[in-house]
Order: sequence, then C-alpha cells, then structure tokens
Amino acid sequence: MTYVSDDFEPDALQEVSDSSKAKGSQFDAHRRNEVLRFFDRFDGFDLVDPG
Repeated sequence: MTYVSDDFEPDALQEVSDSSKAKGSQFDAHRRNEVLRFFDRFDGFDLVDPG
C-alpha cells in the first residue's frame, strides 16, 4: 500500500496539492496513524518500511 503523507513536509505537500487541484486533479494526504487503523484488525502482521 502506498499513500501520500503530510507528516514530513506539510507545506510542500500543500503546494503540490493546490497545484494539482488547479489542474483538475485532487488527492488527499493521510497521517501514518490514519493509515495504520486499517491494519488494526490483522493480528500477526508487521508493517515494514519500503525497500
């Protein structure tokens, strides 16, 4: 799973988001804890960093 996060560079991401919206495209950023809640129901799974 890949997601856009504003955890690290929120101002830069906002600039990209605004530019995308102006061109007719939109995406929503999510914080890590928002994404992790999707995996709470799976016991025994460990999320790992990419790579």
